[in-house]
Amino acid sequence: MQDEKKQLEVLLINYFRECYDAFPKGRIVPAESPDFMVKAPSKRLLGIELTRLHSAVSPDETQNRILQLSQELYERSDHHKLLVKVLFSEKHPIHAESELALSARLANSIRNAVKSRNERSFFNLNLESTQLPTGIEKLALIHHPQFEESVWESVNSAYPSPDIVKDIKVAIDKKEQKLPLYRRHHFDEYWLVISCDHIQNTRSFRKQNPIQDELFHSGFRRVFLFEILSGRVFELSE
Repeated sequence: MQDEKKQLEVLLINYFRECYDAFPKGRIVPAESPDFMVKAPSKRLLGIELTRLHSAVSPDETQNRILQLSQELYERSDHHKLLVKVLFSEKHPIHAESELALSARLANSIRNAVKSRNERSFFNLNLESTQLPTGIEKLALIHHPQFEESVWESVNSAYPSPDIVKDIKVAIDKKEQKLPLYRRHHFDEYWLVISCDHIQNTRSFRKQNPIQDELFHSGFRRVFLFEILSGRVFELSE
């Protein structure tokens, strides 16, 4: 049985494969140093390392209470194990007297979204505000049959930090130090996938922090920033 960290990594790498059209065909095999290898039909081997963009933002207690209660209500009648990421709306403040009602509506929205989905298969869904109760702006839910414990988390709308370029460089540098260890496996390529919950404004992100290869020089063949909430993939080097 895989530990919780590895189960989450398996879920995320499958989600990344669904979202990245150029992901190579082949079988994904969990490993260590790097986290996964992909065995292509051509017998080429790809090593993929996952890491997370650091966030110093503290969780919101009200949002966490709503998610905890919503998860409890949902799991009374449904047994899909899910990674759920919820972006609460800044336009609709949540009052204490409405927490229970919002929790129930959120649980019901998720229940309806997954009711026709096969528990034995991987799937992911990205819901917008029109599909969600007032107070919720966006939601991502991902399921993998190997995922044994659900994780429901709020996404901070203020993320990422003003200096996201620096944060990305720090994430790359930490993994860059381990490349000699990864290369002992003699894979044909090594990729780095940096996940983050949410990028507040994609256009602003592109304009204020231009993604150019020279900004993110790396020994990895390809480096990606992967936004979990929307499933968007930004290639940082190629």
